[in-house]
Amino acid sequence: MRPSIDSSFRLREGVFLVDAEDRVTFCNSRAASLLGWNKGELQGRTLSTLPHERVDPETLRGWIARARAEQREVTDEVSLSDGSERHHHAVRAFTSGEGITTVILEETTATRALAAGLARFVGPSIAAQLRNDSLASWNATRAAMSVVGIAPADFSYFAERLEPPVLRDFLSGYVERVVEVAKAESADVVKLSLPTILLGFGSDQHADRALNTALRLAALGTSLERESVLAGLGAVKIKLALNSGMVVTGPVGCSDRMEFTMLGSSVDAVSSLLDTALAGQTLMTHALLERLGNREPDGVRFLDLGPQRIWGVERPLGIVQVLPVARGRLAT
Repeated sequence: MRPSIDSSFRLREGVFLVDAEDRVTFCNSRAASLLGWNKGELQGRTLSTLPHERVDPETLRGWIARARAEQREVTDEVSLSDGSERHHHAVRAFTSGEGITTVILEETTATRALAAGLARFVGPSIAAQLRNDSLASWNATRAAMSVVGIAPADFSYFAERLEPPVLRDFLSGYVERVVEVAKAESADVVKLSLPTILLGFGSDQHADRALNTALRLAALGTSLERESVLAGLGAVKIKLALNSGMVVTGPVGCSDRMEFTMLGSSVDAVSSLLDTALAGQTLMTHALLERLGNREPDGVRFLDLGPQRIWGVERPLGIVQVLPVARGRLAT
């Protein structure tokens, strides 16, 4: 009697089963195609007698031996060639109480390619979620996050006066350096709405990570200002805003255009606060301060500005100005 196969296995998955003697007891068409086997000749054959144009039988036996020895599901990745190009597959193997070992191969080539593209916009944790959960279950989620917004002050003034190639080169350099900081601080989401860039931080200690990022971006702003003057662009100053709250993140769009984005009033508040900030200022909400435990980390001082009416925000926002400290004094 053939062991039953969970109906949740999708057609794109290759599935084959072997008994305790390494004899193939079941193989679907997808697995046979992936492994270069002739499905009609498999029944009852042992792994050592199977052709191995694409996968060495010892590799197959290794997956199965691990599943038997560890008595749990084991996972691996394998790259297979169909003669013209290589395809990536995730491998899962587990052994039942009857001694039957099931091996499942799922092609991940398209998912890996998409994850690689999305790595330009999302952090490692979300990219890992995409790889592990697959596109079918990758939906929008709502979670507590901290958001950092950065933008050049008075940018319209510069945009109207700079030659297009100069403007493009400045923005490209600005984005590249902000994204470098975002990657170093493991930002989960990078949303470009140029000249504004929004960075989202989730999971543990997201408020601390957001503040650390803002301090690094403030230092970057000082460098950008100096470089813009030397390049003859004028003194380009940046401004920053930070907030914490519930944020919806996920892929939004259509088949022709997809964007991974952040949505919600907490994100809108950052944009509005950024419009309020003066050149060179870093403003933070009381919500993020509370996430920090109402403490001042080393290297920073907070100046409480109290509740403020901000355009676009329904209720007054408690605002704090973030003042970096350098060598025992306020940094300028």
